[in-house]
Amino acid sequence: MNRSGEEFPAERVIASATESTAESQTQVHDSGVFVTYCDPVEKFRGYLAIDGFNHQIAAGGFRVQPGLKPEHIARLASVMTLKHRLAGNRVDGAKSGIDYDPGSPGKREAIKRFFHAVRPYIVSRYSLGPDLNTSLPEIDSIAAELDIPSVKLAVAKAQGLSLDEFQQRYRVFQELVDGWSLASRRSGHGTAVSVLALLRNLGIPPGEATVAIQGFGGVGSACGYSLYRAGVRVVAVSDVAASLIAQQGGLDIPDLLRRRTSQTSVAQDPLPSNCVAGDRDQLFQIPCDVLVSSSLENSFCEAEARTVNVRAVAEAANFSLSSEADSILAERGIHVLPDIVAGAGGVMSVGGLFSSVNVPAAADVLHYVGLKMNGLVDSIMASSLKTGRTLRDVATEFAQQIELSACPRPYGDE
Repeated sequence: MNRSGEEFPAERVIASATESTAESQTQVHDSGVFVTYCDPVEKFRGYLAIDGFNHQIAAGGFRVQPGLKPEHIARLASVMTLKHRLAGNRVDGAKSGIDYDPGSPGKREAIKRFFHAVRPYIVSRYSLGPDLNTSLPEIDSIAAELDIPSVKLAVAKAQGLSLDEFQQRYRVFQELVDGWSLASRRSGHGTAVSVLALLRNLGIPPGEATVAIQGFGGVGSACGYSLYRAGVRVVAVSDVAASLIAQQGGLDIPDLLRRRTSQTSVAQDPLPSNCVAGDRDQLFQIPCDVLVSSSLENSFCEAEARTVNVRAVAEAANFSLSSEADSILAERGIHVLPDIVAGAGGVMSVGGLFSSVNVPAAADVLHYVGLKMNGLVDSIMASSLKTGRTLRDVATEFAQQIELSACPRPYGDE
């Protein structure tokens, strides 16, 4: 049963303690569901973790990552639970992924076989989205080949929408705002708003602020664009191979995005006249007000934490800071806005899309994310400054103590 005492329909939860097929094993325990998939063709492993039974649906991204471990997927699902609670969504956390090379020509078919194995969850309980090395159009097109109208189909029934009503709202993800689809803008925009809120609480106006962005993929690039539009100087960005650093002024983010050679590349040929190139770690040597960490797990480590010259760090990617780096930054008095806040723009956007009475425009959804994120960061900063506790500790406590209303719908107050 959920917190309001309503028993969920039988198809929403696998009732047996363990279910097995030739390709997968499902374990159900008090804290949730864990599915382990063994691919019959290429023998790779895939995993789905659902963190809890408190709500009708669970939501979280799907990733393609070499070396992916089951314990990592379970940990990511628990982080998603905290994000949903901070966003005010009546949704359990979830995460899924396959241990697979994203550059392999077999990627699409590998994803399709995994989706087929977890299809019962996708159509009833698990609302999934893109994560590392995946995109929403990509995973939706694969789901369509399995006669699944949307990877977020579970939302329709839980929200009380017909398929037509659901799809009308879902198409808003493809609407453009400043040339960006809402799907590609929402997560990074949420991070940018969190950075602007950090700056405001530190007394730094946007026009005087400097920001560096570690990791210039989907989230990092959208964050950089929103910060640029707000008047913030983005002074450095990095990818897995290199950094691009502005020697004076800031980077021209729109021009950089037009000219880059791949979706994650910062390489420029020729270099802008005000820029120099360096190795990827050179970004940590650039003094700035806020460093946005939107790279892989544990990519911001002890060595960087001891020398970085910043006022604050926004952890946009899950676990991008190592625990050692987090402790060192706290000792140095550098604020760290944790992943459950700085990376919550995506889950907030789904609330903005489905909570309104009428179908919102894409710009309305971004506005909703802005209101949610600003209020959350302001509250966390105020409590941290009052108590002397870290932003991570305060945010985690906030998430654990939030009391959600008994409304059965995942999104909205009625």
